[in-house]
Formats: sequence, structure tokens, C-alpha cells
Amino acid sequence: WMWVIFTYPEQELIEVAGLDSAMYIRTLQLGWEVFVKLCFWTMIVILPINCTGREVNTLMTNQLAPPSPPAPPPPAGCAVAGGEDEVQAKKYAFTTFDKLSMANLPASSPKLWAHLVVMYIVTFTVLRTLWRYNEEATLLRIKFLANSPRGGPSHTVLITDIPGMKHGTVVWYLRLFAGSTLFIMLPAGLKKKVLDLMEETAGKAGQVVAGEAIPVKVNKASFATDKSLAEPTAMSNIVIAMAKVADQNQVDADKLEEEKNAGTGTTGPRQRKFTLRASEGMQIDDKLDPWAQAGEVLGSAVEPKAHRVQHFIHDEMEFSYGEGCVAAVNPVWDTAELQPLINEYQAVRQKLEDYLDKCAYELRRRKPIKKRLTITVVGPTLGEWGTKNYGVKPVKVDAIEFWTARLKELSCRIPEVQAKCLKKAIPSAFVTFHTRATQVKVVSALHHHDETTWATQIAPEPKEIIWPSLAMRAWQRSLRSVLLWVVYLLMMMFYMIPVAAVQALIEVPKLADVPVLGTIVTLPFIRQVLEAIVPGLVLIIFLALMPTILAIFCRLSGMVSTSQVDFGVVTRYFYFQLVSVFLGAIVAGSLFSQLKQFVKEPSSIITILGVGIPMTATFFINYILVAGVGKTGIKHLRIPGAVIFYLLSKLAATPRARARLWADQYTLYGPTVPYYTIAFLLGVTYCCINPIITPSALAYFGVVSLVERYNNIYVYRRTYESAGLLWRRVLNQVMTGLYIFQLCMIGLISIKKFPYSPVMIPAILGSIAFHISTLNLFARPATLTALHDAAELDAAASEMARADPEAQAAKEATDLDAYVAPAFKVRAGDITPLLADATEVGLLVDADVKKRAEEKAAKKAAKGKK
Repeated sequence: WMWVIFTYPEQELIEVAGLDSAMYIRTLQLGWEVFVKLCFWTMIVILPINCTGREVNTLMTNQLAPPSPPAPPPPAGCAVAGGEDEVQAKKYAFTTFDKLSMANLPASSPKLWAHLVVMYIVTFTVLRTLWRYNEEATLLRIKFLANSPRGGPSHTVLITDIPGMKHGTVVWYLRLFAGSTLFIMLPAGLKKKVLDLMEETAGKAGQVVAGEAIPVKVNKASFATDKSLAEPTAMSNIVIAMAKVADQNQVDADKLEEEKNAGTGTTGPRQRKFTLRASEGMQIDDKLDPWAQAGEVLGSAVEPKAHRVQHFIHDEMEFSYGEGCVAAVNPVWDTAELQPLINEYQAVRQKLEDYLDKCAYELRRRKPIKKRLTITVVGPTLGEWGTKNYGVKPVKVDAIEFWTARLKELSCRIPEVQAKCLKKAIPSAFVTFHTRATQVKVVSALHHHDETTWATQIAPEPKEIIWPSLAMRAWQRSLRSVLLWVVYLLMMMFYMIPVAAVQALIEVPKLADVPVLGTIVTLPFIRQVLEAIVPGLVLIIFLALMPTILAIFCRLSGMVSTSQVDFGVVTRYFYFQLVSVFLGAIVAGSLFSQLKQFVKEPSSIITILGVGIPMTATFFINYILVAGVGKTGIKHLRIPGAVIFYLLSKLAATPRARARLWADQYTLYGPTVPYYTIAFLLGVTYCCINPIITPSALAYFGVVSLVERYNNIYVYRRTYESAGLLWRRVLNQVMTGLYIFQLCMIGLISIKKFPYSPVMIPAILGSIAFHISTLNLFARPATLTALHDAAELDAAASEMARADPEAQAAKEATDLDAYVAPAFKVRAGDITPLLADATEVGLLVDADVKKRAEEKAAKKAAKGKK
């Protein structure tokens, strides 16, 4: 089976698991391919040269020699005898294994030319392989998008920070504050200041709206005759006053527009007039303000009407990108009040479906049903409806009857709350276009000169959208990102503090003072486990929790999709691993011991790293072998997952419930990809220092590639499909590893006092130039579809539509609702078949219970007669 997995065609892998999984496998394939080549150069060229040296023998002899009496202090101004080798001999204990490393070569040895040349070969090998993989990744993405179905991310744009909507603005926050309990408790003077600020804000908005009108393509006659626009909304008196002021300003603005148009003879829905005031020295008119433009259509109401918001976004897109280009506009609404009802609705529905399946399953197999299921209900937890029907005390009720009644109640309440939510627009929307080319234009263009408004990006798949994040404005996302990056950096620098705190709490002497626990922890076996295993286990658990913590950070920062969160974890977890695993081991070995030198001479960091890195080669070789062969082999068995699945399958009473357990076999890239790129970094960094690490890295990528190929083909499924956007993160992390390799080699060869070490500097400069040029050439093709390619795909789609117009029309109708929030897709009639099934199964269960009771009574009567 191993050969079948290794030779599995990439195109079939893309069809089965998606392009993201293919890019994930190509990350491992990159490591395998690079280290096959590096093994040849390092094991044949570098290893024999390192073995020919005798420096380690000399240092080991100095270590075994008895200490000499201290020498008298040298006279002032005299240099202390002894070179770098003597300093190393005093600080580190060399072993026979170090004879294979670069430390075995003496200072100024001409053999260091081999290391310098191989350093260039390694650089060229990595860069050449990366260039080919970048080209292939771009072509694979284009082919994948060409074969993807119409609609969805290929035709849709996510627009955020839409102007004119008060959600997330000062007015919106003041309105929330004015309706809170805290506001009622404020002193009267402070209340007046807050209300004055709200009136001032409303007045400024009115002054903006009362300026020169900018007509847009909106049917204002329909707005004027629509009764729904005149309906008052539930809000505080101060907000009503604000709305009245804004409405009067809107009327004045409309009159001013009609007078100007009548005087100049200019009409038309597409006219936008931008004037320059000569008296103010060519100062731009206020009508260039996007908020003023939006205010002409939406007005100054805190909660604009749903159809007005939709028309506003639709007309803005068609005004900017052409008539008839928009297929659908799906504004995003605030569903904070609706979502708890939807969650409860889905949970109750699933419970009812599972129980009905269980009853039907047992009836088909003629298994006895002793009685109908009953559950305990606490009325107040269900609100007014629960208190009215079940009282305030816990009561036992029939499960089918309760779930049926609760679903009926929720199906009546949900449409009411949905209607309320449609009055709470948030500044985001999904716009679907008829062609791919239009989508490319919208995403790649500067829609407005004010870049804090009308921000556009390719829409993620509907199933991976994080809907609450769409409510944030740019300033909220920026502020959150800065704060969370600060917290992340503090965690990265001081992550050992919480670990040490937990370890201190579980020290045996402290636990021994606890009355009952002290007797247990002082037992010999328990004491040895606590002292030997638990401290390291705490660190392992903390590192295992880091991806989850980082994912929470990414969500809080305002990322709008699961893929963005996952890629954010890939980046952050890599640098955390870089600090905790790579730099942590080196710092522990050399930087702390030479802290005074670093403080006096910060530029000596390269020298310090050059001294410490060779001494940690053995540790990292063991780390790669254990992580690759040991950890990955155990991971392939999936023992924890098997145990959890076995226990949950016993609780799942029906085939549908067990199938749902198996269908939830999802995995993400954030917790895994950084381990692979860190292994690549370690292998490349130490390939010339100690060549034994290259076959270790080769074995690592071989084993991991086998396991991950199997899992992605047969086991795991992804929660999203980003069309290969993972590759750009891998590129940056591989280049980080190459930079560290080059810096370490420069530091080591400089320590060896090799006179030609400056020859290595062009390698770093060339790598930086390669990195920049690669990003410039491949960054946009890796994230955007080229306009030419999009036009070709549109032409092919048009031919298919002419061949089968009915299928195309059905697909376009489906696309209209693709980006409607799931909370609005719940309809009152969805549960009608389920309620009918519940009634039918309930009757069958009652009949079966009655039949079993009669049979039992008959047997008892017959036994009594005997």
C-alpha cells in the first residue's frame, strides 16, 4: 500500500481532496526533493572533510587534562593568550560525535572552501526548486479555477466598510450606550453631555447631507410611496429626534437639487457633480466624501430599510463597473438576536431526528420499546413560553411532545426575529457578478479614493464565513490586530513563565503539604512520575494548545473566514516554534552564557550564534528523528481518535448518528504545517555544520509524506477550499530557513577566521533579491485570476449556457441565495415533514408499548392460572 500511496497521481488527489491538500502534500514533497539533493553534496563532500580534521581530539584532550593552577593576572594593557577554540573548550563538553561536524576543522583551514562552495550549492538548490514549485503552483491554481463551477468565490466579492451605515460608528455606539442600564444610572449632568454629543453628531451628519445633492440611480419615487419607509422603529426619544432632523435635512437637500437641476437643465440618474471652489483655492467639494454620497441614498437613520440598502449597493456597483453587471446583492445583517434561536432550533431538531431514527431502527428489528423517552424541563430557562407551559419547577415530560412543541414555537418566533434583523444592516455585503472578469476588476481596482471605505476582497466559500467578523469596521480590525500582535509577541518572549508557574504548583514538596494528597504524591512511583515526566508534559501540553490560542486571536482580530484564520495560525505558530524550539535551544546553550558580551557589543550576535549552533546539532538530529519516525508513526495510528470514536459510537444509537461521527473527520493546516517548515529550517541550517542531519531530514519528510498522503486521500476532509493559497506561507517560511542558514554559515566561518568569509555575503543578497522578485511575480497570480484568463473562462461559460440554457438558469437562481446568512435560510415550513414523522413514530411507539404491556399481562395471567 505504501507504493500505491507514494505514486498516487496529483490530479486525482486534487479531485478527491482539493487543491489545498495538494499544496499541503507538495510542501512535504519539496522537503523530500531538496534533501535528496543535499544528501549527495553533504554526505559525499562535507562529511569526509569534517572527519579529516583533528580539532575535536585536541579539545577533548584539553577537557580531560587536569586543571592548571591559576595564572597571575596579566599586566595592564596586555592581551590575554588563548583563542576561540580555548574558549569553546572551557564552555562546552565535546564528544566523539562532534568529529563529524564543522567544529572538527581548525581555524583558517583551507578546507573551509568546501563549506563555502556547498553553501552556494545549497542556496542554488533551494532557490531553483522553489522557483519551479512556484510556477507549478500558479498553473495548478489557474487550472483548478478553470474547472470550478460557476458562482460562489469565482464570481462573488465581499465588500466591507460600506459607508452610510451607522453600525460601528460613534453614533451607533452612543445609541447603544443611551439604551443601556448604565446610562440610566448616570448623573443628570453627565446624561445631558452625552445627549448633547449625540445631537451634535446628528447635526454634523445633517449638515453633510444638506450639502449639494448627488443623484444616483435609485427609484426615489418608490421610496416616497413605500409605506414601509414611514414606519417608525423602536428607538429612544433622542434617536427619534435625530432621525427627524436628518429627514428634514434630506427634504431640504432634495428641494435644493430640484432647483439647481431646473435652473441648469441638467437631469439624469447617473450624473455626479464634483465642484471646485475657486474662492477657496481649488478646495475639493464635500461631496467627494463617501459618507455624504451614501447619506443621499440611505439618509441619516440609524437603521436604514433593507431594500434601500440593497438598492444602494447594487447601484454603486453598476455605476462603477457597468450597467447589468450585478447578478445578486446580499447585504449582511446583525443576527446577534437571531442566532441563539437558530442554534436552539437546530439542536432540538437534531435531537428529535436522532430519537425518531432510533425508534424506527428498533421497530424494524422488532426490539422491545419499554416506554416513551422522558426528559426534565426547567420552564424559566425557555423564557416566557417555558414558564407558561411548564411552570417554574423542573418537570418530567414526554420527549417527542416537548421537542415537537418547542420546534413549533421556534418556527413561529424565528420569522419575527428575522424581520427585526433585516432592519439592522452592518457595513458588509456579498455582491455576485455575472462574469468572472467583472469580479477581477472589482477586487483589483481602487474603488474609492478613501481607502477606509468600500474595501473589496474575493469572497470566501459560504460554508467558511465567520459572520460575526463582518460587523467590524476597519478601525476595529486594526485596533484589535495591534493589541493581539502585542499579546502574541509577549507570549512568544515569555511563554515559559506560565509553564514554570504550573510546574511550580505541582512540585512534590508543595503537594506533600496537602492533607490527603500528600500521602499519595509521596509514594515512590508517583513521586518519580511527578518529578520526571510531569514538568516536560506541561510544556508539551502548552505547545499543543498554542494553535487553538492563536486561532482565537485570529478570530478576535476580525478575520472573516476559516481559511484566513487557519493561514494566520500557520504564520504565527511557525514563528513561535522558531523562537521556542530553534532559538530557545541555541539561547539556552550560548546566548545566556555570553550575555555580557552581547550587551557590550550587540553586533556580536552572529558570532554568539556561530558558537552555539554547532553544539546543538545533536539535539536537533534527535528532535527530527523522534518527531518524524516516532511521533508521526504514533500519530498515524490515531489512537486518541480511535478511542473517542469508539466511545461516541456506543452513545450513537442510529446509523445516521454514527455516520455523522465519521463525517466529522476534519483537520486544519495551522497545527501541522509549521512543524514541517521548522524541520526544513533545521535540516538546511545544519546541513553543512553536521551533515548527518540531512539523511535524518530525508527520513522525516519521507515518513511524514507517506502518512499525510494516506490521511488526505482516505481519512481527512477540509473545512474550506482556498485554491492553493497555502503555498505563499510555505514559501516565506522556507525562505526564512534559508536566511538563517546563510547567517549561521557566515558566523561560523568568520569564527574559524577564514579570510574569504565575505565571499558569502552575495548569497544573502541574491536570496533577498530572489524572494522579492518571486513575490512580485507570483503573489498576484497566486491570489487573483488574471483578467485575460477570466475573460476566456467567461467565454467558455457562455458557450455552455447557450448549449444548455435551462441548467444555466437553474444555476444562476441557486447563486442568488448562496451568500445569504444561514440564519435567514430557516423557514417555518422546513419542519413540516419532521413533525409528521414524529406523530407517526409516536403512534407506532405507543402501539408497540401497549402491545408489549398486553403480552406481559397475558403471560402474567397465564402464569397465575397455572
